[in-house]
Amino acid sequence: EKNLARLVEKRRKRLSVKKDGKYRHGPKRQICHIYNRAVTKFSGNTDLWMEAIQNAVDTKSTNIASKLIGRALQIFPRNENLWIFAGGNEFEKGDMSAARAMMQRGLRLNKTKQRMWEEYFRLEFRYLHKLRARRIVLGIDKEEGESKTESKGDGSDAEEDTEKFKNSILYKGTLLKIVYEKAIEAIPEDITFRANLAEVAASFFDSPIKLVATD
Repeated sequence: EKNLARLVEKRRKRLSVKKDGKYRHGPKRQICHIYNRAVTKFSGNTDLWMEAIQNAVDTKSTNIASKLIGRALQIFPRNENLWIFAGGNEFEKGDMSAARAMMQRGLRLNKTKQRMWEEYFRLEFRYLHKLRARRIVLGIDKEEGESKTESKGDGSDAEEDTEKFKNSILYKGTLLKIVYEKAIEAIPEDITFRANLAEVAASFFDSPIKLVATD
């Protein structure tokens, strides 16, 4: 079925078919249907669930992917890989609120899973980094070393918006600090875990927050 889908796509491109034909999405739907039957029959196979979810994401079948993720998490609530994938998927879709809620929900069920804390911490950094980069591109903020006259956002409204953003708990690192403290509270005696969190923070050079591995 996957080979058929690839063949249809290649033929469409070769023939320069622009109008959607009735067979364009047929193979993709059939593949999703096969995966759905497979995970229903072999519901205890986590690898199969991940493969089915990844296929839905790759084919941009958003609704199917969301349903599969929901079903998988009901069966495997302690599987950290599923929670991390679900949170990352929401982030890639541009919904940070849903991504944050997904990770926090997973952490309530898996408080002592180090990788979950590390990936949630990384997710918050990625979001802040993304916001910062977007504001620079739009000219709202200026890059480090750039003078005020070089910045595109020179109006009073832009300056006021920049001040509000820089005073927010997100930019000031308060939210990141809370995540860090909650992680240490959940796993208090593992120095390696703290070092891993510090390594995550250090990987985001544009981040305004500085974290120390030890309290």
